[in-house]
Amino acid sequence: MRRLCCLFAIVLSVVLGAPIASADRPTIDPVNNPDQTIAGICPFTVFAHFDVDREKVITFSNGNFLITGALKVTLTTSTGKTLSVNVSGPVRFVVDANGDLTIYAAGRGFGPLGDGLFVGSGLVIIGATSLETHGHFVDLCALLA
Repeated sequence: MRRLCCLFAIVLSVVLGAPIASADRPTIDPVNNPDQTIAGICPFTVFAHFDVDREKVITFSNGNFLITGALKVTLTTSTGKTLSVNVSGPVRFVVDANGDLTIYAAGRGFGPLGDGLFVGSGLVIIGATSLETHGHFVDLCALLA
């Protein structure tokens, strides 16, 4: 009994003395990516239809957020060529103390990059005035031509 009282006193002092986290819990919502028409990058129009869209956005109390989950897209050109790819990411959006946004796109993805349209796997870091790529990326315009 005496040990139980000592244990209770220790647990109570830890609980009462421990700081309580004041951050709100993150919110989780579906992304619901709409189909897209991509024009002006390739010599032809590319239509993006999301066959699987189980992406969710997790928004943190500090303003940062994360997009993660299954995302598969079929790309169809105006000339009739198609390509289906897994582009599940994830992507982190981080706002620093100055209010500048940095985007960290990791894993599989597709989209405009520089002056082209690419699909690939790796890490893309987009800052306020910078663009960094690490990994393997393929020019979709050439692939779908």
